[in-house]
Amino acid sequence: TFVMVDDNTTLIRAKAEKTYNHDNTALLQLQMRLQDGGMASFNGGSTKLGAARIEHHGALNLAHNGWSAELPEGSSFQWPVYTYHPYGSVRIPENLHNAVGRVALDLPNGEWVELKITVD
Repeated sequence: TFVMVDDNTTLIRAKAEKTYNHDNTALLQLQMRLQDGGMASFNGGSTKLGAARIEHHGALNLAHNGWSAELPEGSSFQWPVYTYHPYGSVRIPENLHNAVGRVALDLPNGEWVELKITVD
C-alpha cells in the first residue's frame, strides 16, 4: 500500500502471507533511479556513485538529489544494477547511465514492513 503522510512524505507498506509452503520467502524489490557520478548518503556517510560496487545491509537511511529513504532492518541496497527485460530482444547496455540502485526488503510472514520516502 502507499500512504501519503504529507506533501513531501510517502510510506510504502508491504506484507506477505506464507508463500510456497515455506516461511519468510517473500521479497519486495524497488529500483531507485540514481544519478551516476552524483553523491549518495548512506547513514550519514557520503559516497560518489560510480562503477565501484556498493552494498549495504540492514536498517539504512539513503539520501540522493533532494530525496531520502528510510529502510527498515532486513533491507539491502546495491549499486550499480542493470535492469533486464526478459521479453526484449536486446539487453540494456551495462553503462552507468542505465544503472539503478536496487533496494530489497525481506517480508517476514504476516508482518508489515514499511519504507518511508521523503522529498526535500
